[in-house]
Amino acid sequence: MDISVIIPTLNAEKFFQKMLARLSSQNESATEVIIIDSGSFDATQEIARNQGCLVWSIPQNKFKHGSARNIGARMAKGDILVFLTQDILPAGKDFLTELVRPIKMGLASAVTARQIPFPDANPIEKLTRTYNYPDQSNLRTIQDVKEMGIKAVFFSNSGSAIERETFYKLGGF
Repeated sequence: MDISVIIPTLNAEKFFQKMLARLSSQNESATEVIIIDSGSFDATQEIARNQGCLVWSIPQNKFKHGSARNIGARMAKGDILVFLTQDILPAGKDFLTELVRPIKMGLASAVTARQIPFPDANPIEKLTRTYNYPDQSNLRTIQDVKEMGIKAVFFSNSGSAIERETFYKLGGF
């Protein structure tokens, strides 16, 4: 199954070179990395192009989190769509492998990556990341809604993967 990575950006150069380097050094490589840039005035687009990314620009005043990702999804060729934010730093060379494994194994149609806060994150960010992204993987089904409510179907567009077919069946973001 081919993997397309979609990343919305705006003035991302602070983390971007490091993020794209980690992404390109994965044991499982993406077929393509699509950047949806909303008017960066720093080196974001240049960094992305130099790393072989496909860059699509949209006006900053037209940016919306869901619609930017939907644009990337429409451009994507992969069977699996991976959505990342510009400041995600993949931990280890198996980040993509582990992220898409449940989909490739037929165990899930969509997965959310664990997000670890940066060391200098404020206490609220640390608490939120710890609560929303526990260190234990878990599989949730519709049966979990009774006990967990909306958290049973939590899906982050900051670090996630979804089958292309499922993405379109659900109407995208």
